[in-house]
Amino acid sequence: ACFQVRKDAQVNFENANDFDLPFPAETFAVEWFGALIIEQEGDYRFTCRSDDGILVWLDGNLVVEDDNLHYQREKSGDWVHLVPGVYKFRMQFFENNVHEVCEREWEAREDSEDDQTELLDRQVIGKRHFTWDEHPALPAKTSTYKRADGSDPE
Repeated sequence: ACFQVRKDAQVNFENANDFDLPFPAETFAVEWFGALIIEQEGDYRFTCRSDDGILVWLDGNLVVEDDNLHYQREKSGDWVHLVPGVYKFRMQFFENNVHEVCEREWEAREDSEDDQTELLDRQVIGKRHFTWDEHPALPAKTSTYKRADGSDPE
């Protein structure tokens, strides 16, 4: 059941308080939809830091996969070549008790084999590179306003 549908400007959650959930952040899942804005052609790599599972797609292609129970760690995908434009983005995350962390980062470099000049230092993907203007339709879900265990909030 879906508890809440909302828009987040970026994926940068360091702890349970950052998620700002109306229930205890112990066991839950989140799915983000949107689009990434690529301004410079080059090779991009996406990295996620999470405590538990994470999957990230760009234009329907899986670019980061770490979908299992684990302590806080980073997982990077392969380098992908991108040209300027807007790319559909989807990300799934689940948390299973303690250390609620979910952060999405990227880095970019020139695509020339002999010159891999850094275009973009590794960093959290900022608000100006994430948009809701181009995204798949949000799921037709309504909030149940219930906690994960099915009880009503107090």
